Amino acid sequence: MKRKFMAAAVVMACGLMLSGCGDGSKDTDTTEKETVTEKVTEKATEKETKKETEEETENQTKEKKDAAASSADATASEATPTDATSADAEELKKPVYTASDYVKLGQYKGLEITVDPIQVTEDEIDAEIESAIVRSGKREELKEGTVTNGDVAVIDFVGKKDDVAFDGGTAKDYELEIGSHTFIEGFEEGVEGMKVGETKDLELTFPENYPSEDLAGADVIFTVTVNAIKKTPELTDELVKELSSESKTVKEYREEVKEALEANKVEQQRGTELQKIYALLIQNCEVVEYPQELLDYGVSQFTRNYTNYAEQYGMSLEDFVQGMFGMTLEQFEEQALINTKETARQEMLLKAIAEKESLELTEEEYKEGLKKYTSDYGFASEEALLEANSEEIVRDALLQDKVMQFLLDNAVITEVTAADATKADAESEETETETETETETETETETEKE
Repeated sequence: MKRKFMAAAVVMACGLMLSGCGDGSKDTDTTEKETVTEKVTEKATEKETKKETEEETENQTKEKKDAAASSADATASEATPTDATSADAEELKKPVYTASDYVKLGQYKGLEITVDPIQVTEDEIDAEIESAIVRSGKREELKEGTVTNGDVAVIDFVGKKDDVAFDGGTAKDYELEIGSHTFIEGFEEGVEGMKVGETKDLELTFPENYPSEDLAGADVIFTVTVNAIKKTPELTDELVKELSSESKTVKEYREEVKEALEANKVEQQRGTELQKIYALLIQNCEVVEYPQELLDYGVSQFTRNYTNYAEQYGMSLEDFVQGMFGMTLEQFEEQALINTKETARQEMLLKAIAEKESLELTEEEYKEGLKKYTSDYGFASEEALLEANSEEIVRDALLQDKVMQFLLDNAVITEVTAADATKADAESEETETETETETETETETETEKE
């Protein structure tokens, strides 16, 4: 099934409410019976999944949910069809309207936002290099030796409470990184110092606030056996040549990794900037009225998407949304309108700015954008993308991208470190305190005069 793309520049999760209703709520088949990393020995802050009582329903819907989840997540943020026929496309033709007739624009230029400065630390470089070594399969496995901090211990373990093995507390050949703090307190510390082939009982206590009522505050015993130790080899020029097609030395490779991390952070920061700008935009600007034709179009598209999905799994729309999201058909229709309005608001605000600023999409921008979307969203070809999304939809999305870039170019962006932010907050609090004190003093003086 072709994925529905989203307007690339507008990175707000403004249309994901419906897909969010289904994520993680019914997938206990894969999460509830995980090993200790997922349920038992993971940090106490991890959330407990649904109870076993939902298992029957989940078994009936899990296959459908897993197969549809990726498509549902993408399409929930857009109101466009994936597999519409030519007749469908004509029937659902998007209405033409002038956004300025429905939108009251406030300030959209000179929007002020703050961002963190882009920095890459040596620790981040080290971590990325270690990940690259692990991905390449170059980590060394030792059948003798002692587990030390930073090693990956390959272990078998069985957790017991009152001499009875508890659910999720058993695993074989589990790879535990010592120092990762993914298990409950005392587990990794107990494994550290063990030798390959050694078996040891760890007497531990689960935290009082552990999500599982059966294990919260419970005394347990983990019987652990170390099968092997995996160590990350020292980075050498020879190893660099196996990890990189560009770098030849350790120094060159570290610089290559640093540049890649910086590029990733730049992209992430751009997303943050766009989110903040859009948040200010919806504060300053208002959709006074929605064209009814646009809402009808959006709801129809949204409903048609999920009807198509339901048909692919041999289900009615009502059964599909009930199994997928736990919604009634009436609730789904209400959500369809909510999602449509959110998507329409974004489109209308940006379109109104485009109209006021005379921003239009050139043919060159369209061709370049089409090429980028094809790559970014994993389509086999531009033709495949246009089969899943009409040219009109692609052009609208690219125009929205262009407007967002216009807002970004005209914004006032200030880099503020965490230390600067803390200092500014402290100064603000101090000023407020001084103002309050002065006000109290003035009030007391006036009272004395009276």
